Amino acid sequence: MLVSQDAEPSTGSSLRQVVSAMISQLWLRLSLFLTDRPRAAFVRGTGIILFLLIIIVTVIAIPHPASHGGTVPASEYAVIASNFADPCLLSVDGVFYAFATRPNPSLHVQVASAKDISDWTLHEGYDAMPTLPGWALQEGDAAVWAPQVVQRPLTCPFDQGGAIDPTFIHDRRQNTSFVVYKNDGNAIGSGGACANGNWPNTPTSFQFNVVDNEDYTTRIGNDTWTPVGNASWVLFSDRSDGPNIESPQIFYRGNAMGRFAAAGDDSAYHLIYNAGCFADESYRIEHIVCRATQLNAVSTAWTRHDPTYVPFFRDCSFAAMKPENYKSWGQSLLGLKDGVDNHYDLLLGTGNFTQPDGVEVQLYAPGGPAISQDGSYMAFHADINRDWFEGKVCSGCRIRALFVAELEYGSKGTGLKIKRLIKPSSKS
Repeated sequence: MLVSQDAEPSTGSSLRQVVSAMISQLWLRLSLFLTDRPRAAFVRGTGIILFLLIIIVTVIAIPHPASHGGTVPASEYAVIASNFADPCLLSVDGVFYAFATRPNPSLHVQVASAKDISDWTLHEGYDAMPTLPGWALQEGDAAVWAPQVVQRPLTCPFDQGGAIDPTFIHDRRQNTSFVVYKNDGNAIGSGGACANGNWPNTPTSFQFNVVDNEDYTTRIGNDTWTPVGNASWVLFSDRSDGPNIESPQIFYRGNAMGRFAAAGDDSAYHLIYNAGCFADESYRIEHIVCRATQLNAVSTAWTRHDPTYVPFFRDCSFAAMKPENYKSWGQSLLGLKDGVDNHYDLLLGTGNFTQPDGVEVQLYAPGGPAISQDGSYMAFHADINRDWFEGKVCSGCRIRALFVAELEYGSKGTGLKIKRLIKPSSKS
């Protein structure tokens, strides 16, 4: 349920309406005066104009009603306040579903649902995957977390630490489907934070395989790019990412269906992911967009400066759009300062998030982003307080609650930000 707006106008709003009407009448009288008495127009007209300016300055100086403001704990905006980490978000026939990492050893995959994005029900005790296949067991215990709805394992590069955090994208422009996942380099890492914080560390990356459009599980050939079964890379971690990158979400937003788009079209591929270590407050959610009007966005050199060119997903070079690598057309060729930085966004990190009404919501280590099919909402988890980081609770007592954010896109389809956190209807 959305927070309702006051039906009655504020005192400041009413006063502005009255003054606006006064100014309109005075301006009408001034116009008639200048027409009928041109000789006196300059002296008297100047006086009236000064009077109008005084009124306008006074109106501008009237403050807007003060926001309610204040800082609230994260739990006020958690749509599920219990431990519900690494969510997967789906919308089916008008109903939202979320799946999450198990809260305890007896449950493998949690499930929650909502007919209204602000009113969620946790189906306690229900296990979306009660019987595990052999590959999902590790020393007799379930090795299942960060679920995505899949049927069977697709790939497992053991020499790179394994494969986790799968997501899927169907590029309707090419009628081609991909499974994107993280190679779990920190599982064979260098030690330190998240077992991979010591530098140089073991790289983590996002990779993809082309899969069958019907079942999303059968790996197929990637045209002339890679043989059947081999992976291609989307993004490699670097030192700025800390121990690893994980939880990739890739989606296409726009109308372009061919290689070129109409002028002003905002078609682009968006990559949202986690960087940092989930076990400390460096954990954060980042965003990179692949848009051909940005230099180095695509691998095909001759298309880099064509504002109507829209790359296909597998043409994108997301790494080139990170702040440490990006150079705009103006920077490269003309030496100009780049004022456009919305190819990369830090969406959420530890700290206070300011709602449109001024309320500040305390968030800690946000992660596990999951995007709705239409790109409107992002589900994610975050710690509801700092108790776990400060050692005030047991190691298994961490609560990473479920949150839902509404996303807002820039006018050119590139910049992305959190518009607001959805407040549970029970707390509205």
